[in-house]
Amino acid sequence: MKDKLFIQLPEDERDEMLWGVWNSDDKEWRERGSLLTVDLVVLAEQSQRCETIVIVPSAKVSYKQVYTPAKQLKQIQLAVPYALEDQLANPIDQLHFAFGKRDKDGQIDVFWLTHEIMEHWLSWFEQAEVKVDRLVSELGLIKTFDDASEIILKDHFAIISENDGRVWSCQRDLLPMLWHKQTADLSDDSNDNDESLSANVLRLFHFGELESFWAEQEFIVSQPFTADEYFDAICQEFSRTTVNLLQQRYVPKRESNLQLKKYTSALWSCAFAFIVFLAYQGSQFYVLSAENAVLREQGEQYFSRVFSRRPRGSDLLGQTQRLLQKSNQSGSDGEFLKLLNVTASQIISLDTIKPTAITYDGRKSELRMDVLAPDYQSLNSFRDELVKTGLAVDMSSASSQGELYSTRLVIRSGS
Repeated sequence: MKDKLFIQLPEDERDEMLWGVWNSDDKEWRERGSLLTVDLVVLAEQSQRCETIVIVPSAKVSYKQVYTPAKQLKQIQLAVPYALEDQLANPIDQLHFAFGKRDKDGQIDVFWLTHEIMEHWLSWFEQAEVKVDRLVSELGLIKTFDDASEIILKDHFAIISENDGRVWSCQRDLLPMLWHKQTADLSDDSNDNDESLSANVLRLFHFGELESFWAEQEFIVSQPFTADEYFDAICQEFSRTTVNLLQQRYVPKRESNLQLKKYTSALWSCAFAFIVFLAYQGSQFYVLSAENAVLREQGEQYFSRVFSRRPRGSDLLGQTQRLLQKSNQSGSDGEFLKLLNVTASQIISLDTIKPTAITYDGRKSELRMDVLAPDYQSLNSFRDELVKTGLAVDMSSASSQGELYSTRLVIRSGS
């Protein structure tokens, strides 16, 4: 079973976020830690191997269980926001709504937040190249009990789980005032105040010191709680029925399709250059005439796609190199092709260095290449050869994949 990468976003963006890789087979943490938003990129490789679940703070997401007679999802998406309109702090067109599964009684879980916040969060992960499979609110991971209500006092916000199934949150410093009002209302509605209040047992978990208000209350059982213990508790409550906020316009798209749309022409050029390169290597180092003929035919096909208006000369490789040199003289595509051409020239044998994926960041003018090698020394040698050509090369920590080693190279023109 695939491991799960949990990432809990903090209430304050300046604070550290907690993360952990949960081993679904052994039911234990494989590894865990904390990091700042600016360091999120270190989880990029983990996110590709795991199912990534991002837990967002209740301070940014509202939640309510509502009744709707509508049964079709499209009808629910249209009707429910307007049913909640008098409870919304923003216009409907500024809000994103996510819906759970409607039960047999017509009740449905509804979460909403602003598009601005949603897009802000997703931009973090996009820039860090962290793949996100599910985005869930911590309110959807709070367990409810029939015999008691629970309050979790976090650093700045409080989460309240009532014994009637309702879950809500508010600022921690405002909760005493709300609690005092609620107990006062219960006193007015009861003929026997002591009996009424004693029936409402409350369990309270708190980060840091407990305020004197709560310490003085009767019928409250309090217990210190750490951020790590809270992270463990909510991660254990995650299931396939937990509402995913990535709905409607935010449904994840396949990464390969996004890259193709963004760099279509550049990727065609990349594919063509490597086909030509493979044909050249095959003819120079191997006596594989049949495969060489097939590769050359593919090279002709890619040439006609990339340079459709250029007549073919007698020398496929030489003509390609001249056209690539002209493309290198201007534009971001030229810089991409220049980096690709220089990098490809340093690959002597695919048995030593084998590229598996290539992307290009036009804003940073960086070529990112994932490669495989039989040993770590080959990776270092390839990086050193690239540096000798005048390129600036960053290499991430290598990891083993069976008998091979893999790493990511970030390549850019030298200063």
